[in-house]
Amino acid sequence: MLLPWLFFCFIFAISSFDVHYKSPRLYQAILGISTLVVLILSCAACSSIRIKHTYAEAPRPSWFVFLVITMVVALVMGSVLGNINFETNLQPYYAYQSLNEYYELDPTATMGKELSDAGRINFINTTTLDTGRSMGFMNYDTYCVAPISVRNPDPTMPNAMAIPKLASYDFWAVGLNCCSGTQADFHCGDFSSIVSPSGLRLLRDDQQEFFMLAVRQAQAAYTLQVGNPIFLFYSSDATADMNSFRDEGLKYYLIGMLVHFAWQVLSVVLAAVGFSKLGQ
Repeated sequence: MLLPWLFFCFIFAISSFDVHYKSPRLYQAILGISTLVVLILSCAACSSIRIKHTYAEAPRPSWFVFLVITMVVALVMGSVLGNINFETNLQPYYAYQSLNEYYELDPTATMGKELSDAGRINFINTTTLDTGRSMGFMNYDTYCVAPISVRNPDPTMPNAMAIPKLASYDFWAVGLNCCSGTQADFHCGDFSSIVSPSGLRLLRDDQQEFFMLAVRQAQAAYTLQVGNPIFLFYSSDATADMNSFRDEGLKYYLIGMLVHFAWQVLSVVLAAVGFSKLGQ
């Protein structure tokens, strides 16, 4: 009951966590060796079955064959679920950790090309989203963008909260399906937050080009100057958002461990009942 479950936990762990990210060749080697061990056990089980067929009138149940079958299931499920967990949760977390974090950044005084290694950006307190110049590009999903700007810091002006037009827009808040695409109604993430504004960088390459098309539409519609845009998920706490990927990965791993253990116990019980009915 325990050996296949422990094997599953091991394969699930190496497929999910930092070995897979930092040492992909080591991960592939460990997975390959594990697969080879299971293949050897499978060949031994097949030989055992052939021998029993040769010297017995009827096939007899075997705990060794049961063990091999559940080891194969553990290998396949651990690898598949681990890769899903890695790609969905842990890979983004490790990628953000490997990038730099910037503090007190003024979007009006910094160019995007200066922050090509940014993973998390913490802006100055006067930073806000210029939702009046937002845009959406529709391609099945709606790719929404809004320039990250600053509020008017001069309280003596008639409209102290007005958002002035910038010389260049290099920082853009993004989101999926959180705007209509036909008007400036961006409401993605913490779009209304004015406390500790920050951003977590978009990492998915397959979405970059669609967000860029939305930026180009905004550039043409509002006559904006755009340099090297950096796409960010606007947030009041980018570090907490980053850690949420790790937390989800750990939760997914623990749930997988518990569910597989329950499945293994059920399999052992059913096998024991079946074997007992065969008189073994």
